[in-house]
Amino acid sequence: MHEYFELKEQIVNLLTRNGFDETHPHTNSDVYGSMYCVYSKNDERFMIEWDGEEGFGNVQRWLGDNQWEILKPLIVESSREAFDSQINALLKVITTHL
Repeated sequence: MHEYFELKEQIVNLLTRNGFDETHPHTNSDVYGSMYCVYSKNDERFMIEWDGEEGFGNVQRWLGDNQWEILKPLIVESSREAFDSQINALLKVITTHL
């Protein structure tokens, strides 16, 4: 399974439990395998993104006025254990912004 879908699945579970809906899906990968989608609730937004060329994913939080903040950690292609550990750490960070 493409890392984007694994990242998205876990993040989406958290976001939808907190009232967010997918408002801008973009699951067709580009030439390098990059994909993203946006989840929104009222004026709050989170973007889940995978950079296929660089081999990492991230979640960004909408700050308004065309500004996004990248939440850390970035999710890099790695072993299964490291990948899961990075996602768990990112879920904790996202939770602080809900």
